[in-house]
Amino acid sequence: MGYPTAILVSKDLLHWYPLHIDSTSTKYNHFVNAVVWRDKVVAVTGKELLMFDFRDVEEAFRRKPFLAPYKAYLDRVRGALYVLKRLPWMLRS
Repeated sequence: MGYPTAILVSKDLLHWYPLHIDSTSTKYNHFVNAVVWRDKVVAVTGKELLMFDFRDVEEAFRRKPFLAPYKAYLDRVRGALYVLKRLPWMLRS
C-alpha cells in the first residue's frame, strides 16, 4: 500500500495482516514493493529496506486482521445502473 506506507500479508487474499506500517509519509508513496525471496519477505519503502523471516509472518497471522474482505456491493450496483442506463444506446450499435 502506498499511503500509509504499509506491508501486508495474507493467506487467502481476503483477510490482510500488517507486517509494517509507516504513517509518517504525507503523500502517496510509489516506491513500495515487496517480494518473497527464499524464506524471507523483502520490501522497500523508498526510505527503508525491510526484511521479514517466516517467524515474523507467522506472528502477524496471530493478530487481528487489518483489512476486512471487500465485497464491492456499491460498485456492483453502480455497474448495473451504468449498463441499464446505456442499454438502449448499446443495442443500437
